[in-house]
Amino acid sequence: MANRRLIGIFGGTFDPIHKGHVQVIENFLNLIDIDELIVLPNGTPPHKQKRINELNKIKLVNLALSHINNLIIDEREILKSSPSYAYLTLREIQKENPNDTLVWIMGMDSFLEIETWYEYENFLEEVNLLILERPGYEVDETSFVQNLLKAKRILNFQEFKDSKGKIFILPIDPIEVTSTKIRELISNNEDVSALLDSDVYQFIKDQNLYKEQ
Repeated sequence: MANRRLIGIFGGTFDPIHKGHVQVIENFLNLIDIDELIVLPNGTPPHKQKRINELNKIKLVNLALSHINNLIIDEREILKSSPSYAYLTLREIQKENPNDTLVWIMGMDSFLEIETWYEYENFLEEVNLLILERPGYEVDETSFVQNLLKAKRILNFQEFKDSKGKIFILPIDPIEVTSTKIRELISNNEDVSALLDSDVYQFIKDQNLYKEQ
């Protein structure tokens, strides 16, 4: 049997994708050894307004990440008309990669809310988690997440190989900028060229995106 690949899955709203997102992806790819990264732009949650159309967002993500090797931009969630759930997306990706080991990558802020996720107990059993640790998000000593870490945390990334249900925490440089701030600056006609990839900036400018909040 061929060697099992280690595939990372990294979701995000990317509204818009900015240099902070790209830096984080480049950072963790330099720090860990995975064979392929699936980037999963999220659709708009039901409680949030849609700011730009799906095809424009996909275009921006492609422009920002096209220089990274072994990276696939997966459009399945963003093109769905119904809400997407991480667990159901995971099941689909498992079926497409039955002989590989999957690692779901998320920030500590998302991990602290894992109990609110759809089918979170099954999700935690069926995939490995790589948590990007950032300043300002601490795990409460008496929380569900702390108990989860006691049971599932590994200290060596290589233990993900041929496994599931394990958790690895990776310290990473924080993102200093937010998409919310960038949208605000754009709507106020302020210069955001230093915060975005040059092609992303040009496309947003050419298409007049994010002018209305």
